[in-house]
Amino acid sequence: AGIAASNMTMYMLLLGVPLLLEARGGYSDSQVGMVLASLSVSMLFLTPVGGRAVDKFGRKAPTILGLILVSVGSVPLAMEGASVDISLLVASLSITGLGLGFAWPGLQTSSVEFVSPEMAGAASGMYSTARYFGSITGSAIIVGLIGAQRDDASGIDGLLIVAMAASIAALAASLFLKARPVAQSVRTGSG
Repeated sequence: AGIAASNMTMYMLLLGVPLLLEARGGYSDSQVGMVLASLSVSMLFLTPVGGRAVDKFGRKAPTILGLILVSVGSVPLAMEGASVDISLLVASLSITGLGLGFAWPGLQTSSVEFVSPEMAGAASGMYSTARYFGSITGSAIIVGLIGAQRDDASGIDGLLIVAMAASIAALAASLFLKARPVAQSVRTGSG
């Protein structure tokens, strides 16, 4: 659930923000790309840090912290809606990206660590399925809220509210992760 909901948040923002900026007008493709880069670049830089935090502190705490950041980043967007100021949009996307980057290593690891080695492939497949489910659901919601009316921002408010709700759902789901001790090889430094 955490994997699907966090991916739903990400895809709704990745696909919805360009529609928002297109409806406002006056933004070039490269400017839209730079706004979206605030989400992607922050995610890229924090994912390795999230992976190290998972190795050091276990899966649950870094995942919860990351998903708190995702929720914190999505709340201003939902509150401001289509009228969100560009600087707040970039800041919120950056915080959301940091949170996704920090949370995903724990979510991914948790999805396979509690199964037997012979079931690891099936667990990995379920992880991928949850990711796809979240992205497809987010995309379908965008179509349902915006539809063919791409020239106005009437559906953007609802889209940002649903993205925030998905981020909070991901956070709620992560609260049920089982805490797992850090691996012996990591704690002792042996390989």
